Amino acid sequence: MRVRRRRLAVSFRLTIVISVLAGIVLTALGPATVTGLLPYFTIQSNVAVGLFAGYAAWRA
Repeated sequence: MRVRRRRLAVSFRLTIVISVLAGIVLTALGPATVTGLLPYFTIQSNVAVGLFAGYAAWRA
């Protein structure tokens, strides 16, 4: 993979991780708590995507 393309891939993956974290934090700042949100599939899938994108950015 070329260096420019690799940098683009890493920045895209880091953007996904930051978006996931921002979504979880903004949701937790509402009336619900983080532990009260974990049973919801949306939060679980956001955490999974964030972890995968973070790992992919770290590996790239």
